Amino acid sequence: MALSLCIDTSSKNCSVAIFENSKLISVKEKKFDKPSHSEKVNVFVDILLKEKKISFSDFDFFAISNGPGSFTGLRIGVATIKAFCFANKKPLVSVSSMKIMSEQVIRTNNNFDLYCAVVDARGNEIYYSQFDKKNNIVTDTRLISVLQTKSIINKKQKYIFFGDAADKISCIVSQKKNKYLKEIYPSASDMGAIAYEKFKNKNFEILENFEPNYLKAFIVNKK
Repeated sequence: MALSLCIDTSSKNCSVAIFENSKLISVKEKKFDKPSHSEKVNVFVDILLKEKKISFSDFDFFAISNGPGSFTGLRIGVATIKAFCFANKKPLVSVSSMKIMSEQVIRTNNNFDLYCAVVDARGNEIYYSQFDKKNNIVTDTRLISVLQTKSIINKKQKYIFFGDAADKISCIVSQKKNKYLKEIYPSASDMGAIAYEKFKNKNFEILENFEPNYLKAFIVNKK
């Protein structure tokens, strides 16, 4: 049996979950319109540990969503999970935030050819990934313009687009057979199976060097 603590802070949804192998034991999550992850993520962890009477030393590994997504949220999540790993001398597993969303969507929508995660990267850009029905990666996560989606889509196939940029895509790639789900955010509750598979294969991150997958350079807007 492997006990894990999974954290996702890549979007407005701040989430923490505990798994036994790939089985969800407990989850705490909430969506925040204003950045609150730095205050809430450790609070959520403490709540779960107390509820389940678990200590940090009980965990076999820790898992974090590695992006892409909110720069600030990703930094907070990674700093938090690395601290847990260092303090408890346990391995770290990372999971793509796009694959986490796809795991969630495939479970309740199994009649599409391709599953496309689309996350707002601001301006006219989005983060884009494609997955098949078994949540295998078809197209690696990339940063593209919204208009570029036209050249990626095969009109013969049936797509489901999900993520906070789904509305942007629906204006560009509008077909009745396709589906668009805007209110889909990564959740730690969907990380368990993916993280556990990586743990079994000893696919661990190097703690000292690990950084989120930002994909896009951080730009400070000057007023």
